[in-house]
Amino acid sequence: MKRMFQITNRNPIIPAAAAAVLTLGLTAAPVSGVAAKEPEQTAAQDQGPIDEFTAWAKEQVTALDKQLEEVTAEAGKLGAEASDEAKQQWQEARDAIAAQRKELAKQVDDLQSATKSEWKDAKAATKQALDDLGRQIDDFRKKIGGGKSGG
Repeated sequence: MKRMFQITNRNPIIPAAAAAVLTLGLTAAPVSGVAAKEPEQTAAQDQGPIDEFTAWAKEQVTALDKQLEEVTAEAGKLGAEASDEAKQQWQEARDAIAAQRKELAKQVDDLQSATKSEWKDAKAATKQALDDLGRQIDDFRKKIGGGKSGG
């Protein structure tokens, strides 16, 4: 049987170095700083925590939607007693909430396509947007409570 290549003992460092490179290449963890040329991974490639957070965020949005429905229904009941100025303020508040809610829905949908480098910022921004929407709904509730023409 004919050998395709022959390892000689003239320079024992070369075969040993080649074996070390092959061994390290197959078993070593990536070296930090070397991965700069890798394509940017999406956060979706590490789905577990992302799916959990996205599901949680969607639950929060649903809960806020329910609160908004309750406040809007309350505004409808109190509408006959409210001044025109109060009604105008309520409508402006409701419009602002609707715009913010639409933006939040897009933000939650975009979580799945966030890259690894964007993930922390996207997660923090989503939490902040949820808090902001909750505050706006609370402010709307307060406006309704103080919007009666007599009080």
